[in-house]
Amino acid sequence: MTAKSDLKTRKYKLIARIEAVQKEDELNKLEELVEKAWPDPVFKPLRKQITLEEILAEQNFRGFNREEIDKIIAEIGLEEPLEDLLAMLN
Repeated sequence: MTAKSDLKTRKYKLIARIEAVQKEDELNKLEELVEKAWPDPVFKPLRKQITLEEILAEQNFRGFNREEIDKIIAEIGLEEPLEDLLAMLN
């Protein structure tokens, strides 16, 4: 028997044992063991708590600078108040 076919046989035996699981708690334990042995790199566990500051930092949120916006409005010669322009977007 080659190493490749031995590996395949072992996988099938493991699959058969998993399929034989009948109890929810046994399946939960098995899932925990698999996750500990091979954590999924795509999905990270959810945090129990997160603050707004942490979210802003992770997303590199800068907000906006009112003075800078007012300067741009003055440069392009808009006469309508900023609040009216923003209301038009809705």
